[in-house]
Amino acid sequence: MKEFSKNRATLILMIAAIGSNVLGLGKDIVFNLHFKSDLLKIYFSAFRFPDLIYNLVVLGVLSSIFITFFIDHLNNKGKEDAFKFANNIINFTIIATSIFSIILFFMVPFLIHGLTPGFSPEEKELTAKLIQIMLLQPILMGLSSVIGGVLNSFKKFVAYALAPIFYNLGIIFGAIFLAPKYGIFGLAYGVLIGAFLHLLIQLVPVLKTGYRYKFVFNATDQSLRQMLKLAPPRIGGLLASQANLFIITIVGSLIGGGSITYLMYANDIQAFVVVVFGLSFATVVFPLLADYASLNKTEEFINELSTSFRQILFFAIPASLGLILLRGQIVRLLLGYGFFKFTDTKLTAAILGVFALSLFAQASILILVRAFYALKDTKTPFYAALSAVLVNIIGSITLPKFFDQYVADPKNGITFAVVGLAAAFTIASFVNMLILLIALHKRLGGLNDGKIINSLSKIIIASAAMAISIQGLKYVISPIINPIHPVLGFTVQTLFVIFAGAGVYFFLAYILGCDEIKGFKNIFKRTPSYLQSDSDESKN
Repeated sequence: MKEFSKNRATLILMIAAIGSNVLGLGKDIVFNLHFKSDLLKIYFSAFRFPDLIYNLVVLGVLSSIFITFFIDHLNNKGKEDAFKFANNIINFTIIATSIFSIILFFMVPFLIHGLTPGFSPEEKELTAKLIQIMLLQPILMGLSSVIGGVLNSFKKFVAYALAPIFYNLGIIFGAIFLAPKYGIFGLAYGVLIGAFLHLLIQLVPVLKTGYRYKFVFNATDQSLRQMLKLAPPRIGGLLASQANLFIITIVGSLIGGGSITYLMYANDIQAFVVVVFGLSFATVVFPLLADYASLNKTEEFINELSTSFRQILFFAIPASLGLILLRGQIVRLLLGYGFFKFTDTKLTAAILGVFALSLFAQASILILVRAFYALKDTKTPFYAALSAVLVNIIGSITLPKFFDQYVADPKNGITFAVVGLAAAFTIASFVNMLILLIALHKRLGGLNDGKIINSLSKIIIASAAMAISIQGLKYVISPIINPIHPVLGFTVQTLFVIFAGAGVYFFLAYILGCDEIKGFKNIFKRTPSYLQSDSDESKN
């Protein structure tokens, strides 16, 4: 294998993540043009259930724990044994996700009453039907995730990076071409199409690694048993994380109106930053951390983790500030038309601003939990996530009342109670991150803290300058451009301010000598094998 370049792999994942999330935001635009908020809340609520199975069975056992054990097999027993182990996990996944989906299929009509208490009987019935249709999604995504884990272990990220793009394309296809005939059910069919495409795009690349499917199911396999032993805390941690979204859904349904829709739209926008600047680094670094842990290279493990943590902060902190300052412009640009009214955009922007406060915490959590998984420790992330859920529950009960009473806008008849849910989620994210950091410090004896503090000080200075430039440019450009053509002018203003602010930040970061920007200087000098096209590989 040619030279591995972590930064190059991260770059391609970031580009793919941007493409996927742009499509995701485009999906929201399509939704907004075709469906009212009261109908979309049913789809968003229904989607939580198959997503729960996917998170519990697939992410709970496969995406993190599987890679650690697969790399152990590769390092210690060779390819053939690793592929045999992968086939065992694939068959386990099919069985487990099928069982969960079948059970939930029959239980949904009974569960729906307690999980959407603010819905009318008709809305509950429609939500239940959508859930039952989408229960095939976890099975397809489960298979795709195992295959993606194999590709990641071989440090081949292209198909894995493209899979979410095809997933979103499937949903958009359902919204545009199926929804006119099948209504809201068209979105559910689109989810299934997207899940199938997510799997299909990764099949050819995984075959090129030498992998071949064989029916193997050994329930007594030692690695499978160890995985299942590590799984309960991991599943518990994911349950805790999913509980945060379920709490928002339940309380949001009680607040009423389009609260759930506002929250989901704002979450989709902020998730763009979390995925691009958090998940991209975490995905690439995880196999490296698992390698170092497998070979007992503690110093290299700490150096890699510290470097990646600083790189996430380098991108996520300014993105967090930019999103706060441009929340209104971004929401109006993406959603300010169709069925979305002034009140809708104002509330969504307020929620987005509060979510954005914790962007760097959410992004950091993705790499911190993977450090524990590489060490085969799933309990610590569980306790951290559980603590965050408790904070979120308390906040979700108390903060909506506070925002309703003290942050209301009676002039426009707007209540900001729903913003309290975003505030609770944000506080919980900080709690989660801090617990993980403290635990890692205790276990590893530090994370090169001096380098983190040095980088953080430079990031804060550059981010502050960026914030000042963004705020100033907003008011300077607006009276010049907007009178020419309001919509076009507003679009140009927003895009110009974003790029200008980013330019200021990267320029100052370079002047200040941020190590994080230096790491990307030689990124285009050589193309590693895992980023080459399939045709290039066939020539070697």
